[in-house]
Amino acid sequence: MSEAHVFAIGILLAWMAGIRAYLTVFGVGIAGYFGWLDLPQALEATSSPWVLGVSAAMSPDGELGAGMLAAGAGTALVSHALKAGSRALLNTSPEPVSNWTASVAEDTAVIGGLALVWSHPWIALAILITVGVGVFLVIWWLWRKVFRGVSRLLTSAESSPPTPAS
Repeated sequence: MSEAHVFAIGILLAWMAGIRAYLTVFGVGIAGYFGWLDLPQALEATSSPWVLGVSAAMSPDGELGAGMLAAGAGTALVSHALKAGSRALLNTSPEPVSNWTASVAEDTAVIGGLALVWSHPWIALAILITVGVGVFLVIWWLWRKVFRGVSRLLTSAESSPPTPAS
């Protein structure tokens, strides 16, 4: 595998780890343990029975550069922040079906994402970038709407004459 290929896979796995860390590590580890995939050297540690048991992974030889680690950490942080934000919105609904559906959808997305990452990493990366840019644009649009609404509210409150006291 080329370094670009390993980097693309790493970014995608970091995104999925932000959604379901234990499932991502477990899925990668199981695939390597049973020989379904030839894991890159930096991911071979995930196939250890100990790592599979506790669902945690570290680079045993320190081969991952600081830039790659920062990119992976940032990607995982963004995906986890989006997940946490969506869960905060879902928790406002009074029924439990939305939370259950979100949980199943997250698990399905990670499992499907793992399959796509290993079979077609560049397609998976393109999907991730497209979804990421789309989510960013929606958040930016909502932020502008809220900011404009608050500005109008403050402007109208300052320009309205005070009501006389009776």
